[in-house]
Amino acid sequence: MDLFTENSLEEEVKSVLAAQQAKFCIDYIRENISRYRLRISPDRIEEILSETEEALSSLDFRKLESNIACIEEQGVILELLDDSLLNYEKLLPDVQISINAAIEKVSPEFADTLIRKWTTEEIQSQQNEAAFKQRLAQTWQNGLSPIRLILNSTFEIGSAYINHFNVENTASNDHRRIALSLLHRRGCRTASETLCLIENGFADGAMARWRTLHEIVVVMSVINNGDDSVAKRYLDHAKVDDYKELQRRKENELKLGYTSLPVEITEKIEADYGRVIEKYGKDFSGDWGWAAELAERSFVRFIDIEKLADKAHMRYHYKVANRGIHPASKALSHHAGAFDAPVAGASNMGLEEPAKHLAISLAELNHIALSEDPNIDRAAFILTLSKIRDLAIDELNTIGDAVFERAIKIKMSGGID
Repeated sequence: MDLFTENSLEEEVKSVLAAQQAKFCIDYIRENISRYRLRISPDRIEEILSETEEALSSLDFRKLESNIACIEEQGVILELLDDSLLNYEKLLPDVQISINAAIEKVSPEFADTLIRKWTTEEIQSQQNEAAFKQRLAQTWQNGLSPIRLILNSTFEIGSAYINHFNVENTASNDHRRIALSLLHRRGCRTASETLCLIENGFADGAMARWRTLHEIVVVMSVINNGDDSVAKRYLDHAKVDDYKELQRRKENELKLGYTSLPVEITEKIEADYGRVIEKYGKDFSGDWGWAAELAERSFVRFIDIEKLADKAHMRYHYKVANRGIHPASKALSHHAGAFDAPVAGASNMGLEEPAKHLAISLAELNHIALSEDPNIDRAAFILTLSKIRDLAIDELNTIGDAVFERAIKIKMSGGID
């Protein structure tokens, strides 16, 4: 359905409203013409009314003036017509209610029509989507297969880390390893989401998701390089986030239609917040306040965390990834999946960038986990994953260049592959 060219409902409503307006005006003239005491027959009055109705329907009032040659009749009719239109305007709020009611009435019919059409169109849509994914998989297979291998290894490394260090022991006070294992788990999940977006042709979405993976790796690096107190601060900072979320909820719960949280919950959140601020100081209340002492800043930014992790050189890629998150004007015309014009959906282009970043971040994620309690086997596995990462990057560069060259060739040939 093309809602910008097909206006069948609007045309129907306009037609009904025009007829309604014409009827109102004619009835008004019929009721009030007698007070002018025109010396004309009832048949002539009906003839005038018919001509008036025709003029109303066609919005051709010059025609009305020419058809009603008698100056007296013409003046009376035009005066009554003006009065009737003024009176009709007073009814417009009721007319709008009628329009809204008509829209409300026809909406279920529209929904039924769309659903009936979609039962057929959905099959074609799914077939097109499946064909696109198959072409994408064939094109990018040699670059994505090594990444899947690294990701699968990442899951295994995370599980082995938890088991080896008994991280899930509830009596454990090893905050550093608890934090690292939880971050590694989230890294696995975020990497899987990034790969899913790549496999479905959403380069910008994958870059946006990789952005989170980069943040995870950066935070892991800082915690890995610090002592247990750094990890404890990081874990305790959840109390700050809980408190801020509570304040935002309380400010907007009426508009959101939420009921207030039980008093015992809000009091606990506020008390926990008070305790950590008292323990670590007011700088702890910032979004990255857990790292305030390390960064030696009152107001810590993520770039300060990147510097602590020695990853500030990734700032350019991090900012590029922001395009897929924020609606800045640059993102409207500069996105990874586009060739010479913005695209609205999935694309086979630009996937090498998020895929390369994914491979690099996965290798870093695993390097942190495998560097804990190092031995020869783990050192060898770190090197092995690095070589697989490099293989993936080389393949992705080759495929990305080929896809771009093919797009140029298609454009030069007038769209013929």
